[in-house]
Amino acid sequence: MSYSEGWIASGAVRPPAGAFLLIRENEAMCALQFTGLWRGNDAKEPTPFDSGQESFRARYAWYHGERISGNWILHPPKASGESEVSQGRLVGLGRFAFGTGDIRIQCGPIATKWTAPAWVYFYYRRPQEQSIEIAVTRWRKFEDVNPNDAALRWLRYDKDRTDAVVPVPPQQ
Repeated sequence: MSYSEGWIASGAVRPPAGAFLLIRENEAMCALQFTGLWRGNDAKEPTPFDSGQESFRARYAWYHGERISGNWILHPPKASGESEVSQGRLVGLGRFAFGTGDIRIQCGPIATKWTAPAWVYFYYRRPQEQSIEIAVTRWRKFEDVNPNDAALRWLRYDKDRTDAVVPVPPQQ
């Protein structure tokens, strides 16, 4: 997969490197940008109680928005922040194994999840609970983000979708 293009799978999307994702759920919106991605380089031989998988982490910036009089408005800096997500190895045994790290993305009132390197999901817990829509953009500066751009393609969870490059509107 190329990091210069956006990608979509059945339950998640990955933005082009450095580009914003727009996430909306009901009347809330969030602009999210990954600002750092790191590999742990700590893989080890698996044991019956430890998968030995390499760990990953990512830093992201977010800006909360809402729908006002039919238009989406983003509110920096009063409703923005930075946070980190991490994905560690599985520990435990069989059905009692669990992942280490914190994969929850909190973007204002919207919660979703992340997996390395930069996949963002259409749901947090179970796909049937999803109500999140995501648009992949090429914008790299917050000042350029326009959540009302008619060229945006809003995507939803689709269990039958296969992995593909996402057509992304040209950068303005």
